[in-house]
Amino acid sequence: FRERSAESLCKELEEIAVNYPTVTSIRVLDDLFLKHASYVPKAAEVFSKFRFSWRGMAHVQTFQGVSDEQLHALKRSGCSELFIGIESGSPTILRAIHKTHDIGKIEQNLGNVLRAGINLKGYFIYGFPDETADDMEATYRLAERLMNAAAKTEARFRTSVFQYRPYHGTEIFHDLERAGIATQVMSV
Repeated sequence: FRERSAESLCKELEEIAVNYPTVTSIRVLDDLFLKHASYVPKAAEVFSKFRFSWRGMAHVQTFQGVSDEQLHALKRSGCSELFIGIESGSPTILRAIHKTHDIGKIEQNLGNVLRAGINLKGYFIYGFPDETADDMEATYRLAERLMNAAAKTEARFRTSVFQYRPYHGTEIFHDLERAGIATQVMSV
């Protein structure tokens, strides 16, 4: 993959500021933009140079080990909302899709972001292969706990819920294909 430098991003933001002076908000549509904790101070530094409010994508684990001061710097840089693919509240399902499955860590990491005053939008998926009613309930309960955690802060927590659809070419797609059910899942 190719990664943009801070200089490249600053140049683009400067061009937007100069050529489109009425633009007040930027949305970064790169799911690797805040892929790791080391990217948090970099993003804060870049956006602090501009007057934009901004929203971007991040991972749950991005905030592991990120200090409160770094999160507050991110907020001061104009970060108004982060989009996080949480996917499920079930450790079983999260393990099956190779995601962070420690629900306590998910709540802790995202709770820290909320306490810094940064809004979150959590993406959840229902209908994974072998997902049970208990797994679905665990997802609902996690979303509810995050909503309650946000209510104790000045931030808000929103959700988007999607029906499971395997991406063509992924491990799980090929597993379903070998089981003879990939085409059934895709046509639902």
